[in-house]
This record gives sequence, C-alpha cells and structure tokens, in this order.
Amino acid sequence: MSISNFEYKKMSVTCLGPVHITDEVGTVYSYQYLYDAGSRRVYFLNERLWVKFLYKHNLLAEFEELIKTRLRAGTLCEWFQEKGFKIEDLGDAVTDYANVEVAPEILAANKMRLTEIVRTVHNVEGQPYIPGSSIKGALRTGLLFSLLLQEDKLRNAAWAEVSRIINDNRLRDKNSAFARLAQKLEIVLLHRLKIPKNEYSAELMPQASMNCSIMKGLSVSDSYSSGKTIPVIVQKREAVYIVKTGQVKTKNLTLFRECLPPGAHQHFSITLDKAVFGGIGITSAAELVKRQRDFTDFVLQREKIIFGQALKQEFARAENANLFLGSGSGFLSKSLLLALAPDQKSFTDAAAVILHNNFYKHAHLRLDKFAAPRGLQTAKTHKGITLMGVCAVIFRPTAGIHRLPCGLPGY
Repeated sequence: MSISNFEYKKMSVTCLGPVHITDEVGTVYSYQYLYDAGSRRVYFLNERLWVKFLYKHNLLAEFEELIKTRLRAGTLCEWFQEKGFKIEDLGDAVTDYANVEVAPEILAANKMRLTEIVRTVHNVEGQPYIPGSSIKGALRTGLLFSLLLQEDKLRNAAWAEVSRIINDNRLRDKNSAFARLAQKLEIVLLHRLKIPKNEYSAELMPQASMNCSIMKGLSVSDSYSSGKTIPVIVQKREAVYIVKTGQVKTKNLTLFRECLPPGAHQHFSITLDKAVFGGIGITSAAELVKRQRDFTDFVLQREKIIFGQALKQEFARAENANLFLGSGSGFLSKSLLLALAPDQKSFTDAAAVILHNNFYKHAHLRLDKFAAPRGLQTAKTHKGITLMGVCAVIFRPTAGIHRLPCGLPGY
C-alpha cells in the first residue's frame, strides 16, 4: 500500500440550521430532566445519581407520587426548587444541559408542551457531535445521485421499474419494492471492487457484498468541537402547502428535538483512497464535495418551486449549504427519485405514492397531485427561522499527515 494513493483532508462543517441526529437514548420525558423556565434551560439527569440524591434527602417517596401524575415540563424543577435546592446542588447528577429555543408564549399557551424531548447524539464527554457514519452516508447519497445522472440507460430502466411498482395495484408492500430497487441501483453503481473470497482462491466475492463497495475507500472521522457547544431544544415546525388555496402555512407540532445549534462549527477528517474512487472519475476529496454540492443545489431548487416564495429568508440562509444532515432535513434529500424522474409531474406522482405508503393517514394520494412533498421542516431559534439539517462543509489547512490514513478512526 502506497501512502500516495490516499488523500487526507481536515474539514469543518458549519450548521446553517439546527442539526438533529437521534441518539440511542431516544426520547426523554418530563420526569427525566429539569426544565428551568427562568433560565430557559433543560438540565438532563443521570438517573442513578438523581435517585441517590432524592434518597439521601428523603424525597424519593414524594418523587414517586409526583410522577404518577402527568407532569408538565416545569413541574419537576419547580418542586425541586420549592424544597430549597438549586440546580448546582445536584453536582454530577446533571449530565449536561441545553438552551430552550421555543417561544415562551407557545409554552405558556399549553403547559403540557415540552414534555417529551428527542435527544441528539453526544460523545463520551457529553458534547453533541456528528457521527462520521452520518457524514459518510450523506456523501454516499450525493454520490449515487451524481452517478445516476451519468447513466441514462440505467436511469431510464430504473424509472420504468418505479412506474411499474406505482401502477401495480396487486403489490401491497410498495415500500419494500422501492427499497429493493434502491439496493440494486447501489450495487450496480457502487459495488465495483473485485475482491477474492480468500488469498488461496481466484473466486470473487458476490457483487452484492458490502466488501465490494467503493465506499470502503472513504474513511470519515466523527466530528468534534474546538470549544464547548451548547445544544438547543427546538420545536418541529412544518411549512405546509395548502392545496385549496395554493398558499404555504406554518404549523407548530408538539415534537421537540435537541439539536446542534445554527452557527455551530464541527471539525472532522476524511481519507480518500484515490485508486478506489478513480474508477468512477473521482480523484480528490474536492471533487467528492463538489458532487455533494450539486446534489444539495438540486434539492433546494426543487423545494424552492413550492416553498421559495413563502420561505425567502430560510432559503437565503441555506445559500451556502452543500450537505444535508440528520432528522428533518427532508424527504427530497434522501430520495433517489430526484435523479430518476424525467420531469416534475412524474416525480410528484411517485413521491405521493411513497409518502402515502409511509404516512397513509395524511391523504397524500388525494392532496399531493400538484406538490409533493407538501411539507418542509423548519426551526425557529434566536438566529431566525432556518431549514432543518442544512450544513456547509469547507476544507481546513492540513499540516502534513502524522500517521497512515488507514489508521485514522472513521467509518
């Protein structure tokens, strides 16, 4: 292995909107954190140390009675403070905290709001970060998109299969059929490596094996922050196209996410095996990022067709975006139908079927005849209203490689 085959780049990603990547902890409830309305912060608790604190101060039985009721978000913190304690008294029982970026009037209007919060991923130091696997997955989607645009014959054949799935009324599980098609496309486009089954045999691994994917030639580290990053709690806001009026209206939904805040900077590194990626015409990390930028521009332009007039500021803030990350970043940023559909109407019809299969109660087949998807997720913070999950990636100066790229931690 020659080190000259590898390109190692330090990179930075700036969150242009809130970025949420669901943690394995998932949802936490009002009895698992302290919401201080005065400081507008949520303090997350270490369950074992929290119970130990309550037991030490003879409050455990009273706490158990309290949580039998349906707690609103601030009740637990108010009860704790009424007992004469401050947040600081909890010490290590508080693992970390987040700023609440939900308008006070919204919380005041319904005291049951903010009772459930979906957490984002944190590293061992309790800091929010972006897993390398999430960045690599986003780069993979953009790469598949660009390769499909270059393969007219494959793209047309795949669209014919999409149309067959859509129009087959006997096919009950269309989602699985779409998933199988997407997997076939990925195998054809990315599984190009010829890997022997073992060193003693000339027999090759099946093409479907992940070992044959050129993505093996890309390593992406987890991100980190050079300083402390305080996450934010945002409310899910959805801009919805109203079919009857042709207008876009915003709905506030009772779903709250912990996110990396807009303006947050995260650093990571990538290592590209140029010998592997050269087979698809990519010889540098810059080319890989450029293709991702092309994909991001394409998605944003599609979304502007429906939402551009109503969300001018939101799209202006996303002008430098070249990457979509995490939950809420949109149906379009994850769908290869973009590259397959021959025109806007064909895409709309197909998207309506897929959305119907995922959310059958939302009447997508009836309402998505002119626009699909009809919803676009945004978030409101003190920095304004932004699209969810839009990011800007840039290269940082590299002062030499101190160890072999293949030794870097990554995915």
